Amino acid sequence: MDLLRRGLVHLQQARIAVEQAAERKANSSERPTALDFLIAILALATVMAMVLGSVALGWRTLWRTTLHKIGVFRDILGLNRAAKAEAKRRAEAEIRSLKSQIHQQHFGFGAPTSAAASSKDD
Repeated sequence: MDLLRRGLVHLQQARIAVEQAAERKANSSERPTALDFLIAILALATVMAMVLGSVALGWRTLWRTTLHKIGVFRDILGLNRAAKAEAKRRAEAEIRSLKSQIHQQHFGFGAPTSAAASSKDD
């Protein structure tokens, strides 16, 4: 019961403080104090932190569940560079191997000779 009374006293004090602040602001002869500006700035900073924190938490949750699997997002964040470089290196090696096989099929074994290259140009 005592806890309830203390809670009601705090609520009454808060109501009185709000009413006094509203009365002071309604009186146009008084200028806003530095405390008013500080409270406004702190409120704005708190709200911005909450919004940005919510966005960051949402992004992190989505990234860990689904977005990390989508190649477009990995490309934007630069996470596929090593994999792409490795894939490019393997593709170039495969192309060289295929060119060598084709050359061996058409010109026999070994590297292309200058005679074979010059007869090709003719």
